[in-house]
Amino acid sequence: MLEGYDAKVSYKGLRFLSDQYDRTFLDPSFQRNGGVERGSGWTKAQSVGYMSNLISHKTCNLVIRASVKHCLDFAREQNDEESIAYFSEVNEDYDYVSIDGNNSSSTIHHFLQDKLKALQPSSGKDRKFSNFSPEQQKEIEYVDKITIIDLRQISYKEMCYLFRNLNTQTKLNAQEYRQAMPTKLSKFIRDVSNTEAVRIMFTNLIVSGVADLDKRGHEEIMAKYCLKIKTH
Repeated sequence: MLEGYDAKVSYKGLRFLSDQYDRTFLDPSFQRNGGVERGSGWTKAQSVGYMSNLISHKTCNLVIRASVKHCLDFAREQNDEESIAYFSEVNEDYDYVSIDGNNSSSTIHHFLQDKLKALQPSSGKDRKFSNFSPEQQKEIEYVDKITIIDLRQISYKEMCYLFRNLNTQTKLNAQEYRQAMPTKLSKFIRDVSNTEAVRIMFTNLIVSGVADLDKRGHEEIMAKYCLKIKTH
């Protein structure tokens, strides 16, 4: 699976994935700032449902990441200046770049942090992780597992293409699909739309909050505005 990117497939416990969550970069240049903390990906109900099914052994999915150090080494071997610049910058703070599965990772992490509930099979009630018995906690942390695919030879641009092709959990809207491709135009639209003053303006006039901004509706309006000025 994804062997063309030198994929390393591992089957890891939920605690392992949670411990690496803060070392995984969610790049807003090509994907939505989703996750439990932002609310613009899955709804809270979807996260609770996923976590409930996961600990009941009734669902499965993949987490796909780019391994920053390996990708940086590969970019240097290929003399890929764009990827060298990108992964060098990310490498200062992160070990991985999320490509697919961020909502799953975020849900797992926040559940184990006691910030999200899940259905306890034995009681039929929603419980925080700390409300499960010690034995159940250990089973959730170390026995329940998820498939992680680390890509070690993928360029920055290939990563953006792969994100668009694989994103099936939360369908991209039209502007998110356009913005996922790294071009000078997409960067300009993103930069000019997301200064603090512009975001405040859109929040006061059009969108209802940060979650709507993350879905890039204001960026689409800005793109239309620029097109109107350019072409009338």
